[in-house]
Amino acid sequence: MAGRKAPHPDLQPFYRKLLKVIHRLVFREGDWTLCQGSGWPDNQSHVNLAAWSLKKKGEKYLIVVNLSDQRSQGRVLLPWDELARRSWRLTDLFKEEIYDRDGNEMTDPGLYVELEAWGFHFLKF
Repeated sequence: MAGRKAPHPDLQPFYRKLLKVIHRLVFREGDWTLCQGSGWPDNQSHVNLAAWSLKKKGEKYLIVVNLSDQRSQGRVLLPWDELARRSWRLTDLFKEEIYDRDGNEMTDPGLYVELEAWGFHFLKF
């Protein structure tokens, strides 16, 4: 086809993985919640973070995106009461990193998040 650009080779693996992950029913029929964030008096970079959660039955996901060109930190308050009183293993499906976190902390004061410029977490609980 004339004028058609070839797909960018660096983006192909990202989109393949994204399409595989969002194929799950939770991303079409799950409960979607915009998550509240907070920061500290001397660091307001949390305003650069957008976070939302999805839940359907036992499946839980949290997506956090840094919408700025600077490293940003903040706390994301999760809406799930059942997180309290136990530890959770969070898996970043794109970075293939694992985080063990306390459920009480994730519900109050919130999950600590630090992301590089334009970075994101795609976490499965």
